[in-house]
Amino acid sequence: MDMVRQEGVDARKVRVFAGPAGGPKWFVSVGFDLGLMNSGFLKRAGRVLLAGASAGAWRCLAMACREPRDAYERLRIAYSRNVFTQADTPETVGTALRGNVEAFLDDEDIPFILDHPFYDLAVHTVRSRGPAASENQRVQGCGLIAAALANIVSPVAMGAFY
Repeated sequence: MDMVRQEGVDARKVRVFAGPAGGPKWFVSVGFDLGLMNSGFLKRAGRVLLAGASAGAWRCLAMACREPRDAYERLRIAYSRNVFTQADTPETVGTALRGNVEAFLDDEDIPFILDHPFYDLAVHTVRSRGPAASENQRVQGCGLIAAALANIVSPVAMGAFY
């Protein structure tokens, strides 16, 4: 913060834009993201790594599309219409989430993103294992709690769960 107070925000010093996982974090960041896209701020930074997981990865993907504001808006609308209940299965959730991606990303965007003039992209994923991967909600819940406790002891211990 001291550097920002003393020097202001200099686009040339930005090397990474991180899109955190989680829809709620994203939805409170929409204005910030649109401000970045409308101002061209990140374009002035040179090469920037767009890095994210889950909804954060999707918003980074949308920002790297040929028409980023349009793609971002289509994604935002599709994502905001997702409503999941306990009746949903992993298959129905997966179908809905694929629909989110299909709402904004088309075949022409993919080569553009892969050879983007000023963005590199890192999409972070993880595969659960052990009890954290269980389809039984109680077992999975216990696995997630155990993973959180293991993380307190040592982040390396998370490897037993993911």
